[in-house]
Amino acid sequence: MGLLIMIMWAVMSIGLWVLYHKMFSVAYFDLGMGIVRELIVVGLLGALLTGCALCFWWITAIIFIIAGLIGMASCKNPNAKVGVISIAVIMAILISIMGISVKVTQKKDNNTNSQSEVTRNVENLGESDNIVIYHIPG
Repeated sequence: MGLLIMIMWAVMSIGLWVLYHKMFSVAYFDLGMGIVRELIVVGLLGALLTGCALCFWWITAIIFIIAGLIGMASCKNPNAKVGVISIAVIMAILISIMGISVKVTQKKDNNTNSQSEVTRNVENLGESDNIVIYHIPG
């Protein structure tokens, strides 16, 4: 699962980098530092987008389907229409599977943590380090 998330992060980062250079004309005054800054910002934004895509996987899947329908409507070639919508549906299915898997893993981790907390509390049940018992004679 971690490998798929890394691949998704890389794809998101590269997509953002390409989109950035399509939208803006970039002039480097210091080539090395400019590229390093771009890579850092694009990497962080790619990680943020990947996290959002996996947390809100149903929205991401809907966006892929809508983008596929828009891309299909703009194609004139019938074979290209089938290809565009096929890629969009496959991407929506992959994102959905990954998102559901991440949610299941998080629930499993939360259950494991709460079970270990209960076990720790039961093991320490007999210890009374900080417990003060007052007896009021009556």
